[in-house]
Amino acid sequence: MSTIQRLVSAVKRYLCLQRDYVMLSLAEKLTVLLTVLLVGGIVLLIAAMVLVFASLAASAQIALWTGSTVLGYGIVAAFYLLIGIVVWLNRKRWIANPIAAFLTTLLVDDEALND
Repeated sequence: MSTIQRLVSAVKRYLCLQRDYVMLSLAEKLTVLLTVLLVGGIVLLIAAMVLVFASLAASAQIALWTGSTVLGYGIVAAFYLLIGIVVWLNRKRWIANPIAAFLTTLLVDDEALND
């Protein structure tokens, strides 16, 4: 085998190994991303269920204190409206920036997968 044939063979092998590395790296990062999404979704679902039942309990208690069921539900609804406004005003700082930082760390920094 000549030197050029060995060089061509080595370059082909290198390119195949690089392709395999990229595919494995992509699979690993996709696995981390999907795991975070799945666990986050499950936690969000459980938190939503807890929030619904806690809201019903709070509404019932406020209704007992005020003597009006409608007022109890209205106060809880106003509380959630206030929380919604605060979250909306801080959406970039509390939601967009952390998600962007996580995705940047995941997709750009290989050291993040070794934690």
